[in-house]
Amino acid sequence: TYGRYNELRAEGGVGFPIFKDTLAGRVAFITNDRDGYSKNLAIKDLKTNDRHYQAGRAQLLFTPTSNSEFLLKAYGRHNNSQVNTGEQRGLFNPAAGVVDIAAFHAPDAPRRIPGFTDLAGFEDPDPSPYRNANNLISNVVIDDWGLTLRSKIDVAGLSITSITGYL
Repeated sequence: TYGRYNELRAEGGVGFPIFKDTLAGRVAFITNDRDGYSKNLAIKDLKTNDRHYQAGRAQLLFTPTSNSEFLLKAYGRHNNSQVNTGEQRGLFNPAAGVVDIAAFHAPDAPRRIPGFTDLAGFEDPDPSPYRNANNLISNVVIDDWGLTLRSKIDVAGLSITSITGYL
């Protein structure tokens, strides 16, 4: 799928026999890549809310007999995305000298009340939810993978299953 902000999302998988009724395989993947659509006013030319995510899985199913099977799975993912740091919403009313949380709980509450600041005196200079003024770069970087083996054997009316994994 192709969408706004150059978003490209694709996923797929395929299963296949390797050796008659004894060994089969399957591979699957997903990818999601998108440009950022929020602008950080504090860090020049920084777009946030981008997405760069890929994941995959490979499986082998071994059935040497009618009463046993072994499923080996290897999987992993990579995520390197720039998340939005959020929009600052001032709750402090300097004119009244009080924190006014109730102003945001009214049914018709605005996203931003002009003149309201945080306790340090900062007021978001731009009311747009797609622009913020944070001096933070908040990357999400996750790389993980794992390996599992599920062994199942039926013996004398009992089914014995063992699941072993490394994450």
